[in-house]
Amino acid sequence: DSNWPRRPLTAAISTDEGESWGSFADVDARPDHDAAYADVAFVDGEALVTYYSSPEHWARDAEVTLKIFSIDQFYN
Repeated sequence: DSNWPRRPLTAAISTDEGESWGSFADVDARPDHDAAYADVAFVDGEALVTYYSSPEHWARDAEVTLKIFSIDQFYN
């Protein structure tokens, strides 16, 4: 299937309404996990990133993962 594996899960910043992208950073790059369907909420200078993740060897089970980043981390 051409949709798999789904990794790494990468974030990027646009300062022109999506015309161009930069400051790419991996959110999840585990070599044995898939990651997809991300959502981001910005709260008090932090980016709360939730997404689906699943080890490759699991047939059906998945996790919802939360990672919290300082917004400044996306600009380094």
